[in-house]
Order: sequence, then C-alpha cells, then structure tokens
Amino acid sequence: MVTPSIDRPPGVAGSDIIALEALGMNIIVLDSAEAVSELLERRSHIYSNRPRLPMICELMGWEFNIGLMRYGERCMAGHVVLSIAYGIEPKAEDDPYIRISEEAIHYLVEAAVPGAFLVDIIPAMKYIPEWMPFAHFQRFAKTSRGHIERMRQKPFEEAKHNASATSFVRERLEEMDRTTGIDVKAYEEVVMNTASAMFVGGFDTIIAALCAFMFAMMTHPEVQRRAQSEIDAVLPSGQLPTFEDRESLPYITAMVKEVLRWKPITPMAAAHVLDVDDDYKGYHLPAGSRNQIEWSRAILNDEKIYPDPLEFKPERFLDSKEDGKEPCPDPWIAFGFGRRFDIC
Repeated sequence: MVTPSIDRPPGVAGSDIIALEALGMNIIVLDSAEAVSELLERRSHIYSNRPRLPMICELMGWEFNIGLMRYGERCMAGHVVLSIAYGIEPKAEDDPYIRISEEAIHYLVEAAVPGAFLVDIIPAMKYIPEWMPFAHFQRFAKTSRGHIERMRQKPFEEAKHNASATSFVRERLEEMDRTTGIDVKAYEEVVMNTASAMFVGGFDTIIAALCAFMFAMMTHPEVQRRAQSEIDAVLPSGQLPTFEDRESLPYITAMVKEVLRWKPITPMAAAHVLDVDDDYKGYHLPAGSRNQIEWSRAILNDEKIYPDPLEFKPERFLDSKEDGKEPCPDPWIAFGFGRRFDIC
C-alpha cells in the first residue's frame, strides 16, 4: 500500500480521514463521528453507493441483498418491504432453515474479509474458468451460490404456499394479488430478496449482541446486580418487560446502549463509494473512492465522546444529578449512517 495522490492540507500531522491506495484502488478511512456525519449524512446523495464486489455479488450470488446493492431503484424497492418476514416457527433443534442460513453465512463471512480474494481487486479474474489450478475462488463461489439459492428460495416457497400460517410474505403476496397492473415476477423477486436479506441480517447480529451482553454480565457482576435490582423493583416476579416499562427501566436501557457501544456488532461497516469528486477539510476525494468507517476503535471508543471507552459503564448514558454532567450521546452509529442507516 502507498499513499495515494490525494491533496493533503499542509502542516497536518494527523487527521480523522486517512487515505490509502491498493493496486490502484483509493480507500478512504473515516475514523471520527464528525467526518462520518458530514460525508455520509449531509452529503449522502453522493456517498450512498456500494463498491463493485465481484466475489461476493457477481460470483457467489449475494447481489440480491439490499445491503450490498448499488444505490438505485431496485434498492429502494427493497426498502419498501423491509418489514417482510417468513412467519416460520423454527424447530428447537437442527431446524433446516437455520442450518441453511448458517451454511450461507459461513461462506459470506469468509469472503467478506478484506483482501481474501484477489478477484475483488482485479475484477477481470472472474472470467477465469474454475478448472484452472489457481481458480479456487471460482469453486468456492460455485459451492456458496448453491447454499445461497437454497436460503433464498426454500423458506420463501413455504411461506408462499402455506395458507394456514400467517406471515408477512403471504400478506404482501395477497396484497399483490389484489393490485392490478403489477409485474408479478418482479414483485415476487423483490419480496423474496428482501425477506432473505432480513433473515440473514438478523441472524448473526442478534447472536453477536447477545454474546456481547452475556460477556459483559459475566465480567461485570456489579452491573448485573444493579440491573436485576431495577427489574425486581419495577416488574412482578417472572414478568418480562414491555415497551411501556421502558421509562421505568433507565439503567436497563443504558446497559443496552453500552453493549452496542462497547462491543459493536459490526465494527467495520460495508464500504460506501463516492459517486463524484468531492472536497473535505482541504482534502480532494476522487470519484470512485471507497469510504470505510472503522467504528469500534475510533468513533465508539473516542475518549472525547466516551470517557474511559474501554470500560463497560452503562451509567455514562444516564443523567448525573450529582455532578450535573450530560449523558453521553447514544451509540446509534452502530446501526449505520446516511441513507443506508440500519444496513450500514
């Protein structure tokens, strides 16, 4: 990697924006809330696109996922039906739909590691036939695509044809049947793709958040005791909290926020791509640059925003009556920025 030909303000030794170049690809790393907010929020009309992902999208078959789509009409159509779900009750053990998702995600995680496959740097390599000795990536993609297609189609077909079960997929398709002049095939494709994206998006993220929570409770028993005391004081024995109880459980709410800040589910978001040339704080950012946000180490661990960032302290999000300090800002950056908020 070498420093690219991006103009740098004279006399600046450090910055919240870092530029790299790898095999002709400009990579811009944003490591402050200010930079991310300015570029991905206020200038989201030119920073919301996705880079070309030859391995994951073109070879493995993840192009249906709205989180990885290029920004445009098809992506927006998926957003309209993001509430769609299958309505399938999973089995307690060895559920086939859970197993299908696990298999597909296993390949996605391996391919998502930056630099894992050279084809992402040299897209023309995707035309190399799979029988060639060094075309392991083609064989990997072929196997992965089979798992992905099963994950997309099997739960969708069950939800589509199971009239006895209430599901959002069936409700959306029934609404389609009542609508005239609609492209049935295209609409079903959007519904299937969006449901698949929801299934995948909520699969690992929920597990990761729960694991982070359990780790925090095991390593911070004093936090666990305080949280349990608040629950016992507000709720009858054995009753689970509802949204109506939220205002009465400020420490529980603060604890959830601290889990998201302390161990963010997605420490690095999917890259955004700059559509046109832009300038920021004296830097010239060329069109086509990838914008990568390194959240957990830089923004959510920024000492100026979150004092003692490596410590698990839910109280940082509570009003302090003793010293009059304002609570720290909510860590919603963990869910993304700009027009792709919640899908990074």
